[in-house]
Amino acid sequence: KTIYLISSYCPTGMNVIRDIQESPFGSMAGAEFHAHTLNTILNQEFITHSGDIWNLFILLFLGFIFGIATIYLSGLKRIFSYYLLCTLFNTIAILVFINFSILIPMVASNLLMLFLIQILPFLPHKKN
Repeated sequence: KTIYLISSYCPTGMNVIRDIQESPFGSMAGAEFHAHTLNTILNQEFITHSGDIWNLFILLFLGFIFGIATIYLSGLKRIFSYYLLCTLFNTIAILVFINFSILIPMVASNLLMLFLIQILPFLPHKKN
């Protein structure tokens, strides 16, 4: 079976139909959007979300790791560890999305780590 997409497209000129739209991947013609949509449907390559259990596990794991780092580090080392952990987590989340089409919520995890960097130094703890 064959699917044909017919559109009106002129890349240059004035007073002509210009069906160019901006996308995260750059400028595309409208027919390209439809072609990508059809490709996704035909190949069944939909974006999926990580489940609530995985999200909770990710948040608890990051909170635990960052909590330990916050207790034993102070000042600039703590802030550097925050940025390092956020960068590592965001890189892993992007790679998981690119390779497996699984969307991991990055904002909640980064906000949790930002919250922990502010609150954990004030909690009582023992230093060896």
